[in-house]
Amino acid sequence: MYKQGDKCPLCGGGNLCEKVVEECFSYKEHSLTVPDYRILECSACGEAIVGKDSARRAEKLLRDFGREIDGLLTASDIKRIRHKLHLTQEQMATVLGGGLKGFARYENGQVVQSRAMDNLLRILDRFPESLSVLPGVPLPKITATATGAVASCKGKVAEAGMVHEGGEDYKRKR
Repeated sequence: MYKQGDKCPLCGGGNLCEKVVEECFSYKEHSLTVPDYRILECSACGEAIVGKDSARRAEKLLRDFGREIDGLLTASDIKRIRHKLHLTQEQMATVLGGGLKGFARYENGQVVQSRAMDNLLRILDRFPESLSVLPGVPLPKITATATGAVASCKGKVAEAGMVHEGGEDYKRKR
């Protein structure tokens, strides 16, 4: 990797000088400014080389920026939904398919989910009780009561469209 003072790999005539700039990116007529973007600029030709750390940080920001513009859930939204469902990344990967690494990459901003995956995550966010109909999730034993069906599994109880765990209620929005 290049560092301050190295010869420019493009022109060979100048030395690289580190600069901290604000870099502006655009996507579908929207723009995002990334602060503290570190580059190495050639003193002779003016070409810039982006540092690894800046490139990595910008990539994650740009993926979430694109997700928002395209109407998709952001990495933090996906993580919030998983936490809401009280599932580990491994459990979520089993439920959704695609493998642990794939799901982890949605959450850490390395990969953008498909529209279909985004839709499934939105359904699980709004209707957490629908988790029970997906393969890979242990189905609870169902017992009938006077007030309706009650399901119980590992501390979770589902009654008439609600999921309770530790006193938290997830209610269907209408």
